Amino acid sequence: PDYLVLVNPPSSFPPVRVGQISETRAATVFAPTYHALQPIGWDALRAPIVRFVLGERGAAEFGQSDRLHYSHDSTFVAAGLAVLMGARRIFLIGVDFRDHADLAERLAACSSHWSHLVAWCERNGILLRNASRDSALTSVPRVDLRDLEPYRRAPWRTP
Repeated sequence: PDYLVLVNPPSSFPPVRVGQISETRAATVFAPTYHALQPIGWDALRAPIVRFVLGERGAAEFGQSDRLHYSHDSTFVAAGLAVLMGARRIFLIGVDFRDHADLAERLAACSSHWSHLVAWCERNGILLRNASRDSALTSVPRVDLRDLEPYRRAPWRTP
């Protein structure tokens, strides 16, 4: 991947996952800062780290502050980052909400946050779709990966 978005501190991951993240080949890593902009502990990464400040949980109005809003899942932050980086089409892949018990318990809140983000994106000319093969997240309109070719050529609106 071109970039990696980390929201949680290393202490929240199992050691195997910390090792995988530490060996990322991402060109850039985006990670939040907390409490007077102190780093959260990913300083050993080889890639340059771009720090950001977390905004409000569930807020979906991007570009109106210097903060990245968040939900219960890091993909929400990654989608917001894509918006701020100028993406006009965002396709979620691997956002299943099935293998993480804590996310499954928070699915209703996550779905509400994602629904607000989808609506905000549509109002601002940004296409946001869930291209995950199997996903419990139903508040983001689905698209099959095999059907993405028309989106490459067409304007952002659904072909």
